[in-house]
Amino acid sequence: MSDLLVFNNERLAKYITGAQYEKYRSKICIAPYGHEGVRQKPPRKPDGTFVIAHVGQVYGNRTLAPFVAALELLLVKHPKLFSRLTVRQIGFLCKAEAQCIRNSAAASAFQIVGQIPYEESLEEMYRADCLLAVDPLFDSPEKNIYIPSKLYDYMSTGKPIFAIGDEDSATGDIMKQIGGRCVRCQTNDIYSHLLQILRNGCESGAERYGRFRLGDRAAEMDGRIQDLFL
Repeated sequence: MSDLLVFNNERLAKYITGAQYEKYRSKICIAPYGHEGVRQKPPRKPDGTFVIAHVGQVYGNRTLAPFVAALELLLVKHPKLFSRLTVRQIGFLCKAEAQCIRNSAAASAFQIVGQIPYEESLEEMYRADCLLAVDPLFDSPEKNIYIPSKLYDYMSTGKPIFAIGDEDSATGDIMKQIGGRCVRCQTNDIYSHLLQILRNGCESGAERYGRFRLGDRAAEMDGRIQDLFL
């Protein structure tokens, strides 16, 4: 058995060790992913539009369908607000999800960028007003142990984060730590949040993003490893 068990979040540790969690608790080290530091850039010049960017792959259990349905609702109820909105999808988009967008009444809001180099994806984040994170859907809460890796890149830009998922999840835990929340993956909940940010704007939790700086996490991990040899 190993002397140190490293996981990127507590939920994953409990899921993997199961009934043996308490037995191995003293050997468990939680070392979340992180970023190199928050580097904010001046916001883009106001032009009346509001840009939401989703950077990441969309396939399988991760779906944009409820978000698309929320946009359709926005189009019907508040067409002027809808006309201000641009949604940029950066990254792989499976055929089923692409078709869902194309067949939607809200298709005009989308710009499908596709896969681009990492450095360009960071620039896409900086050009957005808000960054969208979408959790996979699972049939039971205990399976919500995964974290979209782009969440940490999002934090590094200092931009506001619009997270869709279960509050009782690994992503939900992080959002609480940075002063945000997960919006339930339900059309009406997503619509309500969209309406709020389009009317009132959205605040960044940048002052709290620093707690996920990689250097600090590495120091904590280094301390745990050194303890093994003392």
